[in-house]
Amino acid sequence: MFHIFSINSGIQMIENIPKSFIDLSVQSYPIHNKSIGIEGYFYKFFKNKNIETGLTYLPIQWTNYFLKNKYGKEIDELKNFIKALNFNKNKYFTVTQYDGGPLVNLNNTIVFSCGGMFNTPKNNNLSHINIPLLTQKYRTPMWTKKDYKVGYIGRNTHSIREKIIDMYINYEGYNLINFKEQSASKKDNKFFKKLTSRSMFTLCPRGYGPTSFRLYESINLQSIPVYISDEFILPFQNVVDWEKLAIILQEDEIHLLDKKINSILNSRKYNEMLNYGKECNSKFFNMEYTSNYILKTIELF
Repeated sequence: MFHIFSINSGIQMIENIPKSFIDLSVQSYPIHNKSIGIEGYFYKFFKNKNIETGLTYLPIQWTNYFLKNKYGKEIDELKNFIKALNFNKNKYFTVTQYDGGPLVNLNNTIVFSCGGMFNTPKNNNLSHINIPLLTQKYRTPMWTKKDYKVGYIGRNTHSIREKIIDMYINYEGYNLINFKEQSASKKDNKFFKKLTSRSMFTLCPRGYGPTSFRLYESINLQSIPVYISDEFILPFQNVVDWEKLAIILQEDEIHLLDKKINSILNSRKYNEMLNYGKECNSKFFNMEYTSNYILKTIELF
């Protein structure tokens, strides 16, 4: 039986949670990332806060746990833990970066999710709120000259990526690279940073999940993202105007990509979008703002 205890007379968290669920190991994906991610950041962040909420924090470090258990294939300990929770008595919230969500059958829970919930069992008492898929930020780009109209390097982890490569590989001003290795090296990561910084626009197509780290990395590297997907995760819509920040294309609009880019370049929009991206990158797309956003949201319950 797992009990609830109160921190600072405000927010509540489950006690007696197995240590294997509170793994604050540094995450190294993408390869430049050397942080504990939003799950770990929020876990440390919230303990020093005093808020009033009717929710109980479920502090599982989902990503590290799944990675160490064959990408969620061997998680009987977690399943048994979830079954023992009293969902009839308590309403929970949790934070996850993992693609597909927590994977287990939660109930009466709000999930703050970076990568979508497509692998998590759905029910009427489970809801989720989108937050950005962030990494440790790159330093200010070293390459300020824009040598390419459009840049992209990635693996074909979804048919959308294949369509883009097939259609635009030979377009003038496009530098599109189909990365065929299973994992990137430090050399590949340096090239990604260089290519993105030198590109006016960076393609950010969905991969295994409906969003990707590169959406926020391109903004951080001062390139306008082109988000192409069949499902979109666009967090912070109360403060972020995504139409001003990025080009957003459905799968059946891929053929319009060059036309839309040229339309922006032939108007004043390009610099406006670039400056708006710098503003959003500074104000909203960071761990602290995201953690405060979670706290303010749960205060409503």
